[in-house]
Amino acid sequence: SIRLDVPSSSRLVQVVAFSELPSTSKVIHHRSAFLSMSSLDLEWRRGGGGGDPIVIPLGLMLLALGALALVFHKLRQSNIIACIIIGMVVGGTGLGDHVSKELTDAFIELGIILVLFMGGLEVDVEAFLSRWKLVVLNGLGQIVLNLGLFCAIGVLTGTTKEVIDTIFFGLACTLSSTILVLGALKNRDEMESLHGQIILGLMVLQDVCAVVSLAVLATFDPENHSENSLGVEIAIMFGKFAALLVILAILSKYVLTRLFRLFAVSGEMLFIGTVGYAFGIAGLCGLASFSAEIGGFFAGVSLSSVPYRLEIEHKVEPIKAFGVVLFFFMLGINLQITPEGLKDAAAMSFLIALLTVFVLPTIMWGLGFATGLKGRTAFMMGIVINQVSEFSLILAQLAHKFEVFDNKQFQIVTFATVITLLFSSIGHVQADNIYSKIGWLLSPLDRRSTEEEAAEEAFDFKGHVVLLGFNETGLEIAEIYRKENKDVLVIQLDPMLDKTFKKAYKSTHGAANGHAQHNGVFIEGEVISDQEAASRMISDRRTSLTAGPTSGGPNVMAAGGDDTQESAAAAAAA
Repeated sequence: SIRLDVPSSSRLVQVVAFSELPSTSKVIHHRSAFLSMSSLDLEWRRGGGGGDPIVIPLGLMLLALGALALVFHKLRQSNIIACIIIGMVVGGTGLGDHVSKELTDAFIELGIILVLFMGGLEVDVEAFLSRWKLVVLNGLGQIVLNLGLFCAIGVLTGTTKEVIDTIFFGLACTLSSTILVLGALKNRDEMESLHGQIILGLMVLQDVCAVVSLAVLATFDPENHSENSLGVEIAIMFGKFAALLVILAILSKYVLTRLFRLFAVSGEMLFIGTVGYAFGIAGLCGLASFSAEIGGFFAGVSLSSVPYRLEIEHKVEPIKAFGVVLFFFMLGINLQITPEGLKDAAAMSFLIALLTVFVLPTIMWGLGFATGLKGRTAFMMGIVINQVSEFSLILAQLAHKFEVFDNKQFQIVTFATVITLLFSSIGHVQADNIYSKIGWLLSPLDRRSTEEEAAEEAFDFKGHVVLLGFNETGLEIAEIYRKENKDVLVIQLDPMLDKTFKKAYKSTHGAANGHAQHNGVFIEGEVISDQEAASRMISDRRTSLTAGPTSGGPNVMAAGGDDTQESAAAAAAA
């Protein structure tokens, strides 16, 4: 006989088999197993083994997304809107009730960490540091001005009543969606543009503000028994942040390139190493009571300088996309929209959404004018960040839990977030069309501009010669065409060629031991030709490469292997 003991409050299922004898009962088999029962009745599992509490709603949502994605693609709209709508429908019909709160929170956190990690990979640290004044002025300007405006609106409309709920209300309305912003920059291939780099810096500043706000908010938790004052808690948080930056900087400079050279032997190894590093850093940050999301972002930043960056992006991009889908599914499920709540909060929610989507981008225009940016740069900054963040929902939810927000304030932030996410994603798709119609309004910025976009690589991608593969023979062929004033593009799969061209071509200018070099390279006490230098170093497999033009000649751009864009960047620098 089989006895099943399934306590309603427990997930541990005891399965015990007995052999019934006339006088005794002997246990002949005993097994314990963890089975996820969720809130489903045991009858679901009879007659075929179905009824998994996560597969049913997730499977239906993905099926619906597949159908809606075709429609949204035709309409040139973001699939994020479809994800939110589907999540809201599933949550409203009760299917989402079978998914535990812990599981939805886990999916949300995983999605944010993956997106932030991929965003960190796209950060050009050198360009970021070279433009730190623009980042600080525009970033802090946006945060301070938006925060002041929304705090004032909260007080004047009677939505907020005390100082603390006013500040948190203004901050929740100020933060921009990291997932939507990074997705827009990625889709438009504008991560490395001037406005892209400024926006990335702005998002970092916003994330720091969010982490500080969470540290402050935690002091209002009734279950928080910390004896530290608010100032001490904030100081500890900034100390952890500084320690994280120092540790990752050391890893980036001395460890990661060598470490990931070992992982780069295969795509599978590179994927394992990348995901392990990203979530490992995030997990360690969480273990240290610091933001795991911030840890994931700076883990990506620390990998942005390794020569395997593009390969890493290629391997991790699919799982990141799935993480984004799960995030917005769960976000939609968690949006508890009721007719009563919608009636109370609708007017204020639409006011905040109207200001965020259509009015507040003009703040970025004003900041762009003050900092000498071009009109299109300021316009793109405004239209990319014009939404309320998904992180604002987390902030509002915790504020509501700790009784800093009342129900109305919580619902206002929730509805405003959904509205702005919908309209902002539409604006991202139509940004170029919108600018073509209103760009004339920003002409004063162009006349005053003192900041220029980085010069593009002077490689002519028309009428050039392409070499598939590279060795000593390939070098001779490239030199023949360069002497005929033709640009040469080399496609190669050997990551060990990275430093060879840099030494052979970038060293052609300058002097050695007081003797000026002319169209040559100083190697081991002698000045030799570029071709001879490259030939020698190609034969020596200890060196590696990609790259650039010789003195006064056409370009030789090597691309491929571990990092195609890094190759182009090296050629541009040369």
